[in-house]
Amino acid sequence: MDKNNEEMIYEDREALDGELNNAIAEILSAEEQAKHTIAKAEETVKAVQLDGATRERDMKENSNKIMAKAHDEAISAAEARAVNECNRRIAAAEKKGEELIKSKQKQITERVNELYAMLEGK
Repeated sequence: MDKNNEEMIYEDREALDGELNNAIAEILSAEEQAKHTIAKAEETVKAVQLDGATRERDMKENSNKIMAKAHDEAISAAEARAVNECNRRIAAAEKKGEELIKSKQKQITERVNELYAMLEGK
């Protein structure tokens, strides 16, 4: 027999079938492990997404609370400034009014004295 016509020698069919079955079982086992790993990864991704969404919502709520508090503080400060300005203006108006009254009383007193003097001079 020459090289090209060598007879093929087959191994024991049962041994080969056993090896094939073992290889198939290992492939199926690896496939199950891969499916399990993928499922765990998907669960982890969903958990991370949920956690991220929860944190985002909490951050928005905290931001809204902080903004509302800052708004309230700004309004309170503006109200305090307005009250102070109002009190300052009222005090200034009262002072100016008192000065005006004193001035007018002085003028009236002078005018009355002039009129009495005119009456007495007649």
